[in-house]
Amino acid sequence: MPETVLDVDSQDFQSRVVERSREVPVVVDFWAAWCGPCQALGPALERVAEEYGGRFLLAKVDVDRNQELAGQHGVRGIPAVKAFVDGEVVDEFTGALPEPQIRRFIDGLIPSETDKAVAQARALLDQGETGRAEEVLTEVLEAEPDHPRALLTQARLRLLQNRTEEAEAILGHLPVAYASDPEVKGLRTTLGFARIAGETGSEAEVREALERDPDDLDARYRLAAYRVMAEDYRSAFEHLLEIVRRDRKYREDAARHRMLELFDLLGNRDPRVSEFRKRLSRELF
Repeated sequence: MPETVLDVDSQDFQSRVVERSREVPVVVDFWAAWCGPCQALGPALERVAEEYGGRFLLAKVDVDRNQELAGQHGVRGIPAVKAFVDGEVVDEFTGALPEPQIRRFIDGLIPSETDKAVAQARALLDQGETGRAEEVLTEVLEAEPDHPRALLTQARLRLLQNRTEEAEAILGHLPVAYASDPEVKGLRTTLGFARIAGETGSEAEVREALERDPDDLDARYRLAAYRVMAEDYRSAFEHLLEIVRRDRKYREDAARHRMLELFDLLGNRDPRVSEFRKRLSRELF
């Protein structure tokens, strides 16, 4: 098989499909040797995968050998095709399709030049290069003012710049369908921390106040919020946990609630979540 077509089973599905889909779309073909439509669809998918030269990957899963894996992904009939992007199923179909329809399905998964530019801006933000990220986003939004992921990335940038009102306004312009998007929920959580940080004083002033008096829980609480806005989550966790340790009743158990919000924001796979869940549990029990 060409490198663009992979045989995948339950042992390597997470690494070769879910994780790899964060780099390139992965199309999973759930099939079986006895299935006539599978024998028609499979070769067509493989031809398209080879022709597209790595712009997407095709993962083949034999359902007879991986029944549990098929069940986990809701496969009720075959051939079943599921497309993964950024670790999630974004599109799917069941049954054999003619090759032109397969191509349209695949084309809907492959990022456009605009999508690639947004991905570049997001990578720049991850590297702390906010100025260059701003330049890329400005160009994207001049061409496509309503591009949802560009708007989301711009909202994140505004939060990093402490321009919270602008970030909130940007989120308000997103389509209603994005209300349940995990990234939108995460940004709204961060906005909540921004409001805490903005109660009084700059980060430098809050830090000085805490250095003068380590028992100043208001200063510690706001410093944790500033650290969330800077995406320094470990420091934020440490300050919030210290508040729990010093005064569980502070602001009606606010520090614990903020930690739980951060757990949801980062997700269970983040090692910091596992670490601080355990540490919080030890403080509580």
